[in-house]
Amino acid sequence: GAYTTYKGRGDLVFYNPAGIRGIERQEISFFYARPFAGLNNVDFGLTSVCLAMPLYTKGVFAVAYSQFNAGDSKDKLYQEYMIIGSLSYRLSRKFFVGFSLKNLTHKFFIDERSFSLGDETFDSSTNASGNTFDFGLNWKLSGTLTFAFSCQNFIKADVGIHDEDIVPSILKTGIEWRKGRIAIVYNCDIRAQKWGQKNTISYGFEWDISRVLSFRAGATDFEKDFGFGINTKIFGDEDLIIDYNYSIPSEISGATTHRIALTLRRGEIRRAQPQIQQVPHEEEEYVPDEGEEIIIE
Repeated sequence: GAYTTYKGRGDLVFYNPAGIRGIERQEISFFYARPFAGLNNVDFGLTSVCLAMPLYTKGVFAVAYSQFNAGDSKDKLYQEYMIIGSLSYRLSRKFFVGFSLKNLTHKFFIDERSFSLGDETFDSSTNASGNTFDFGLNWKLSGTLTFAFSCQNFIKADVGIHDEDIVPSILKTGIEWRKGRIAIVYNCDIRAQKWGQKNTISYGFEWDISRVLSFRAGATDFEKDFGFGINTKIFGDEDLIIDYNYSIPSEISGATTHRIALTLRRGEIRRAQPQIQQVPHEEEEYVPDEGEEIIIE
């Protein structure tokens, strides 16, 4: 589903860094996804970890690492790494901004047979990396509406091994309507690339059934998603959140994608405190009580 407008989750460093502003306690998150499970001779996996911590009452800092592996049933053929450092800051009660610095690396695993073909692409190296920059914002328009925007890979990053290979910039815009325990989200992604699908429209729905259980559903042009979240207490006041998502690709039969996330939140809640204006008052003059005069005749 749509993710750009969300806030208060560590994995938002991968979508909109402004969204981590909603984190009020220290948290560490682990994510694992298995795309296209069920296809023969296909072995894809995505693993991520994120650590986030509030800074004073207006900012949140997060670091994250993500690794994607692609191969077949026997060998690992391709790998991607991503290292992110993010900072989100509250400019006002309704306006939040966020920034991320990213290092992107990809690597190919070439066997002896491929080297023997004489392809000059991998003569000097089998991996390349580049640095780029993300920024985003969250703007609470009213009590029920939130608008969000993010730009990923704003700085040109060339990860080409032999020829130029520019990581495309992605513009994300979204709007969320939330009332009570129900949220509906619309999101549009625009990729600055000359190949493949450039625009992606996604929809999301979330229902907080209780403080413990949530249900989610979403859809894009190429898949449908269903999932749930469980929030429980462990070791006293520490929160353990378990999220699971099941995706069905629209154009690939017999394949499904499974995603699971574990988040541990601990420590004191840091929240902006409202400022109370002190009104000066005049001190009353103290007059000692001399008692009542008694006259004896």
